[in-house]
Amino acid sequence: MVVGVEETLDVSHDEFLVLCLLAEQPEGGLRMTRVAELLGRPKTRLTYQIACLQHAGLVTRRSVCGDKRGIEVILTDKARRQLKEASAPLAATVTESLAHFMGPEQCAAMRGLVPDLTGDARAE
Repeated sequence: MVVGVEETLDVSHDEFLVLCLLAEQPEGGLRMTRVAELLGRPKTRLTYQIACLQHAGLVTRRSVCGDKRGIEVILTDKARRQLKEASAPLAATVTESLAHFMGPEQCAAMRGLVPDLTGDARAE
C-alpha cells in the first residue's frame, strides 16, 4: 500500500517541504524570507502555508531579535515527533514507487548511491 505525505502527516506536499527544510535546522529556525528563497516560493504563498502549519501545531513564529520586520519559523516538538514516526513509512513508499518504475539495473544503481536501500522492492 502506498502511503503519502497527506495521509501520513495530514499536510500538503508543499507544507511537507517546509517541514523538512525546518527539520534540517539543528536549533532555532529560519527566517520566512529564507524559507521562501530556498523553496522558490512567493512569500505570500509561504505565509499561507506557515499559517496552516502553525494552526496544526507544527511550527511557531517569533520575531527575530533586533529586526522588527523579521519573522523566524521554528519546528515544534510535535512536528519533529511526527516526522520521525512518519519517516519509515514514507521511505518505504518512495522505495516501492521507485522500484515500480525502475528496471533491475536502475534499482542496483540506486542502491549503490543510497546504501540504506536494502533488497529489491521489485522482488515479490
